[in-house]
Amino acid sequence: MADVFLILKKRWPEATLVIVFQAGIIIVMEQFSALAIPTQGGGDLPEWALFLLTAGITAFAVIWQMLYLGFLATAYTDGSAPQQPGRLVSVGRYFFWRIMLFQLLLAVVYMAVSFMALGIFNTVFLGGGEPADIPEWAVRLCSLAAVVILAKPILIVPAIIIVRNCRPFAALSALKEYKLLAGNGLRLLGLFLGCFVTLFLVSFVLGRVDGNSPYRYVAGAIDAIIASTAMLVIGLSAVQFVAGRNLATESTETAETAEEERKENF
Repeated sequence: MADVFLILKKRWPEATLVIVFQAGIIIVMEQFSALAIPTQGGGDLPEWALFLLTAGITAFAVIWQMLYLGFLATAYTDGSAPQQPGRLVSVGRYFFWRIMLFQLLLAVVYMAVSFMALGIFNTVFLGGGEPADIPEWAVRLCSLAAVVILAKPILIVPAIIIVRNCRPFAALSALKEYKLLAGNGLRLLGLFLGCFVTLFLVSFVLGRVDGNSPYRYVAGAIDAIIASTAMLVIGLSAVQFVAGRNLATESTETAETAEEERKENF
């Protein structure tokens, strides 16, 4: 399988489309939240407008997810060969519901782990105060801890679904075949954790920009683009890792079969 950065270099128009699409959705979601939540000065939109906005954002999110999955899948099958956006959507649609089911399951587990981590942190370090008094940095830190705890399924399961063309529960069962604490797995884990720590710090710093400043839009755009780029690089790296592990396993099995046949012949 072609190198991750070679794929991004040769297929930069598609990569840019995927990154910009996701960054745009992140920015629109933030603005939508500000409009929809009364405590943020919004809440004045009529119900029909909120419905149309929600439907539009959902449609764009679905299209982005198909583009993203199509990019990962064609990177596995076609390497750095450029593809048309229509093919990315078509290929991505094949994996869409499988990935969606896994993401729903992951969201439930992630929320449970985050709340557990936040409860423990509040009790041990903050004296068990009211949840409303917990500082934002503590909430972010516990969310990051949940990501670290769930790093393996977050990283590997979508890649297994794409490379092995299997269902989410089959992918979860296959997790034990992939080791993240040695060789290429350790490098992938380091990339994943490094990206998330960087995103955490960037988001924290850019979040200090005054909400009334015009630069808040620039800060939000930078944050969204960095996050989208990191997600694409991590996704590609995970697919490459799973594909390489499968290739190595197939080569070993072929060699063992050849050795058995040689022994039978002699």
